[in-house]
Amino acid sequence: MLEAQIWQATRPGRPMPAILLAELHDRGGITDRALAAWSSGQSCHCRALLPGLTVAPGEGGDRDR
Repeated sequence: MLEAQIWQATRPGRPMPAILLAELHDRGGITDRALAAWSSGQSCHCRALLPGLTVAPGEGGDRDR
């Protein structure tokens, strides 16, 4: 997730490289919606984890927000 945040902060509006998207996908915990947004240079509008949560932003539905 940090890699995605750094990419968006330093290259706003630019699509994330396929190799970085694949690495994030392989690590798990990132939604397909977020990966699709990043691949087109958009923000995923993800939120940071709240205290006590163990699921990545956007995963798990409303119960994790």
